[in-house]
This record gives sequence, C-alpha cells and structure tokens, in this order.
Amino acid sequence: MSPSTAAVRLRALLATTLVLGACQNPLGAGSCEHTYRDPLLVIVATDARTRAALPRVIVRDVNFGGRPVDLAGLVLPPARNVTLVDGALVCGTDCGFGTSPGRYRMTVAAPGYQWLVVEGEADFARFRGGCPSYNAGSYFIAAQLTPE
Repeated sequence: MSPSTAAVRLRALLATTLVLGACQNPLGAGSCEHTYRDPLLVIVATDARTRAALPRVIVRDVNFGGRPVDLAGLVLPPARNVTLVDGALVCGTDCGFGTSPGRYRMTVAAPGYQWLVVEGEADFARFRGGCPSYNAGSYFIAAQLTPE
C-alpha cells in the first residue's frame, strides 16, 4: 500500500470515528436522536362566512415541492387527529401532519362545503441542535371554506 493510500484511509477512519463519536451522549445515557415535538403542518378550517371552526375536514391531492405525497406517510407520528380513509386524510380539529419543511399544496373540504386549494411554505418555528436535537412549533395553514 502506498503512503498516500494509507494516509487517505487513516483520514477516512479518523473522520468516521469523529462523526460517530459526536452522536453519542457524553454522559453515556444513550445515542443521540432527533425528534419532532409537533407535526410540521396544522390545518385550521373555518366557515368563510361565520368564521366558526369546522370540526372535521378532508384533505386530498397533497403535493410537496410539486410532487404528489404518499398520504400513508403523513399519518405517522408526530401526526395528530388525522387518519387515512379511502385515499384521503380525514382531519379532526387541530389536525397536524408531516415533518419535511418545504412547499405544500393540498385540497381541503368539509361535508357541506366546497373544495379549496391551500398552500404554503412550511417550516418549524424552532430547531434545537445538539445531542439530542428536535424540531417544534407547527406551521398553520388556514382553510376558510365556503358552504355549498
């Protein structure tokens, strides 16, 4: 093995050791993890005329960055008050889902209301780095729905 090859391998080994070592809790309490304390998106649906909160909405045609989203992945934690039914998300009051910041576009309706396209550039309000790290603080998307 040439001296330059050995030096490259040694540098790679040292870099790997440093990266892996940085992800360990210095007190030995476990590995370093990143968590999401809140879902990224929270849908707040109201009646466009009365401004009354709607207890249930249906969300479909969700796009992220211009591409369709697999809705099954949106009902996983940290999602709340949301279920997947017949290819659409059924959201209760204050429903939330998602963890990937970026541009979202979706169609929202409620029983007796017209469909409405809503969109936004979503990001968490807070990020705490270190070990462990987390994201928190949802992005709220307002959907003011018009009765049929």
